[in-house]
Amino acid sequence: MDNKATSFDKYLELIGKVDAFVERVQAGHPREITCGPGCSECCGNTFSVFAVEAHNLRRGYEELDQADRGKVVENSRRAAVNASCPLLDDGLCLLYPYRPIICRTHGFPFTSENLKVRGQKVISFCDRNFAALPDLSVIAPEHLLNLDLLNSTLAAINCLFLREHGDTVPDERILIPGIFAARG
Repeated sequence: MDNKATSFDKYLELIGKVDAFVERVQAGHPREITCGPGCSECCGNTFSVFAVEAHNLRRGYEELDQADRGKVVENSRRAAVNASCPLLDDGLCLLYPYRPIICRTHGFPFTSENLKVRGQKVISFCDRNFAALPDLSVIAPEHLLNLDLLNSTLAAINCLFLREHGDTVPDERILIPGIFAARG
C-alpha cells in the first residue's frame, strides 16, 4: 500500500492546524472570544465550499441518524426562504466536527493583503469578539490568521483533490444547501 498522503489527508491536516490556531486564540483571549455553542448568527446559507470540503461534509452527513439527515435535507431544500445554514438545528451545527474552514475561522482575528484602510493592513473579526479590548495591537501575531495563506493552501489542496477524483466531483465552489438538497 502506498503511504503517500492523499489530498484529503492534507485537508484533515490543515483542519488540525486551523483548530490549533483557534485554541491558541481562545486560550490567549478567553474573555474576548464570545463565539461558542448556540452562537450561529453568522451561519448563513450562502457560504460556498470547495469540493474537498463538500466531501468532508458528506462524510459527516453519512454518520448522522435518519432524523438528523432528514432535517439537513429539508433545511437545504428550503434554503431559498431560510437564510440560515441548513446544518443548524436549534442554533447548533449538526455536522460540527466536519464543518468547513470558513466556519472554523469565522469571527476570529484575521488579516489579508486585500483588507486595507488608507493603505494599512487592518485586523478583522466578529464585532462580538474583542469588544472590550481598547487596543488591537495587543493581539499577538500568533493569534492573527493570515487569510491569504490559509485560502491559497486550501485552494491548492482542493486542486489536488480534483486531480485525484477527476470527473466525480464538481470543480466549482458549492453552496452548502446544494450539497444536500437532492438527497433524501
